[in-house]
Amino acid sequence: MAGGLSPGLGGGVLIVSHDRYFLDRVVNHVWEMTPGIEMYRGNYSAYVQQRTERAERAMEDYEKQREFVEKEEEFIRRNMAGQNSRQAKGRQKRLERLLQESKISPPSTQRSMRLKLAANQRSGNLVLRTYGLGVGYADDGKVLFHAPDWC
Repeated sequence: MAGGLSPGLGGGVLIVSHDRYFLDRVVNHVWEMTPGIEMYRGNYSAYVQQRTERAERAMEDYEKQREFVEKEEEFIRRNMAGQNSRQAKGRQKRLERLLQESKISPPSTQRSMRLKLAANQRSGNLVLRTYGLGVGYADDGKVLFHAPDWC
């Protein structure tokens, strides 16, 4: 999520935050990382509204396309052996091409994460115990500092 600098100053600022009230006051563009990157103009509240509208439009487009496919399939079934069999075969080829090119799938929906963090029992007073702990990088073998022993 990003907010621009004041007018006249070139550049921008990238802000990553979960504080929607702060974002409402500061940002003028929001980028959402889904499987791709979606860009929205305005503050956080505008982003929420635009995202909802985009999702509704995507669902409407999906439904219209599904209805079209169902109508075409019904026409093909009814007319494949009758007088309009040539027209039905032509529609079937066009429909197969459309289905291969568009790969019709419903738009993704927002899923919420359900996380339950509950301790079954108290872990005790001792949280961490160290003896001769050195902190550093294993690849060069240098110790940056030694932690005091905690019992």
